Order: sequence, then C-alpha cells, then structure tokens
Amino acid sequence: MVMKRFYFMVSKRKELVLVLNKTDLEDESELFKLIERKNKLPFSCVVKKYVNEIDKSYPTDNFENVKLIWADFIGNIDSLPMFSKKMKNVIDNYLTSKNNIHWKEAKVDKFDGENRTYYLPWFNEKMDVLDNEKTTYKEIEGHKLLFTAYYDYEKVKDLHFFHKPNTFYQLPTAFYVSEELKNEIEKQQLTGVEFEPFNLKF
Repeated sequence: MVMKRFYFMVSKRKELVLVLNKTDLEDESELFKLIERKNKLPFSCVVKKYVNEIDKSYPTDNFENVKLIWADFIGNIDSLPMFSKKMKNVIDNYLTSKNNIHWKEAKVDKFDGENRTYYLPWFNEKMDVLDNEKTTYKEIEGHKLLFTAYYDYEKVKDLHFFHKPNTFYQLPTAFYVSEELKNEIEKQQLTGVEFEPFNLKF
C-alpha cells in the first residue's frame, strides 16, 4: 500500500513578523477568550521586519532589502499565523468534514498606513488524528504534555490540512498538509510558504 505523503508547512519569509497592537486590548490576559468570541480579531496587527543579530533580535519598520512584504502566509512571534484570502480560499477547497475551522478576519497594518486583510484559522474542535495506544505523554508540573506523537493512518488518510497536536489546538502554530494541497499552493504560486517533507509516525 502506497501511503499518503504529508509536509510540514512553514513560513518562508522569516524576516517578516506580525506584532500585536496591544494598545487596542483592554485586558491582555483575555486575549484567547476575545479571539474565540469574535469573527474579527478585536485588535490590529502590524507587519514588521524581524532583525536577528548576534546579541539581540528585534522588530523594525525598516524594510530595506525585503522584496515581498504582503506574503500569502506570514508566521510571527505572537503565534498567530496569518493567511491571505487567496491562500484561505485554496485551503478551503481541501477541507473535509473533520476540519471544523472558523476563519477569523484580521486587519494587518504597515507603518506607512497601508493595510491588508488576513485570516487566522481557529479550530473549533481538536482534530482526532493520533493513535491513542502508541502516543506517549509526560507529566510536567502537573500538566500532561505530548511527548511522542504517533498518528493513526486511517484518521489522517483523507485529510489535507490539520494542526500539529498541542495543548492549545484552537490556535495552532504549526500545520501539516497533504501532497495534493502542497502541489495546489505551489501551482497557484502563493508566497511566503515552504514545505518540509515530514514522515508522520504510524
């Protein structure tokens, strides 16, 4: 049996980050609940260039040598991965009934006043993709954390887009895609994303 291939989806534009405009928030500790209740993010984000030097790292509004700012996929330091409408639409075409996703609309600003609309995938339910008998966990400071993930092939074989298992599944920071979806994203020449072959453990 030829098994389906999956890829780890990562941000290609690592020099770009999105910084939350926290001045719009009344209570930062309520960030998670605020996002859950809203169709649109109740705060704005600002796209910046991320400078990584030997002794320090920091975001800046100096976009010198950055050829592409408004990429179709932007990962960021606040763990809120953003997708353009075009990439969102491509992913939507590959979702199944197991993908209970609600796309949250987000306004992304640039220092010069330019802005774009992006979308954040919010998973309403934790996707059942693991082999519960093989997967192992470790308890750290009273919390049960995933240690080694084993996937159930019967559960993932029909999927094209799913989150990496973690505690906060609603707002995942990492995604797996099928070879079919990867090929379509590349065919559409969507920007800001690259794919790393990943052998899921079964």
